[in-house]
Amino acid sequence: MKPEDHRHYGELLGAYILGQLEDPEANELERHLEECAGCKGEETVLREAADLLTAALPDLTMSPPPGLKDRVLAAAFYGRRARKRRDPACIRRRPGWRRHTG
Repeated sequence: MKPEDHRHYGELLGAYILGQLEDPEANELERHLEECAGCKGEETVLREAADLLTAALPDLTMSPPPGLKDRVLAAAFYGRRARKRRDPACIRRRPGWRRHTG
């Protein structure tokens, strides 16, 4: 097996342990784990870590606050300008702001 193929399987382990792989990828990885002791060992360690985190932090299953996804995506897309446009204090400091307030 080529090193880059082996690296590919290692990169899939985290998603696999969290149940986030599609069936074809999960099945392919499972076949690899049956043959590769190194990846199987890494899977065991990662699964134990995930189980410990789940036990220690049970509130990780709670839902994010409403609107968080939209705010994060807007900040990523617009950067700093998104915050300035929504901040009324920024609007008041702009020259001629009274013209635009109706």
